[in-house]
Amino acid sequence: MASKRRRKQLLKQDRDLEQRMGHRREAFNDLARKVGVVALAILLVGSGVWYFFLYEPGPERPEPWRLEDTEGNLHDSDDYYKSGVTLVEFFHSQCPHCNQQAPDLNNLHIDYRENLSGFFSIGGFKLGSNRDDMQDIYDFREAHGSGWPHLYDINGDLMGDQGFSSYPSFILVKDGYIVWKQSGRLSYDELAAVLEQHGVHSKFE
Repeated sequence: MASKRRRKQLLKQDRDLEQRMGHRREAFNDLARKVGVVALAILLVGSGVWYFFLYEPGPERPEPWRLEDTEGNLHDSDDYYKSGVTLVEFFHSQCPHCNQQAPDLNNLHIDYRENLSGFFSIGGFKLGSNRDDMQDIYDFREAHGSGWPHLYDINGDLMGDQGFSSYPSFILVKDGYIVWKQSGRLSYDELAAVLEQHGVHSKFE
């Protein structure tokens, strides 16, 4: 009889121990979940603070291209973007602001071309339902007597890929990175100031 009672007592002790261990495991798991939630919240808040207040995006790289000009010459952006400073205009032949912009660009090209790696106008994009083709770009260049290459984007995607939706739009690329970009007509003085700011000086200086 004593041995039976002893076995019962041992079994009861085992069950009690298992219950206590179970309660401890549940308590530990509950604590771990709470700590995990707090840690996750701290991580999310910290990430948000870093992104909104401390994070500074790196300089933007321009979209590459390999395009033909109105004279049948092929140009590759790698030949101009990698070093030095290159000015690129995105335009449409029927855009009033682009036509008004042309004389200032003519004068800018004359004064600064010697100290630029490249100077280009790129067309082939849509204005409403009207999309420029190579002939439109050729006629535009001839009408304004422009002395720099006017390139034809046969796919018509480059301007949008660069983030623009209005004419004219400009990017300035220096040593492989975009250092300035803007849409809208700009005066000669405004464009010259941008070039000067990035180390490109007029041939008269």
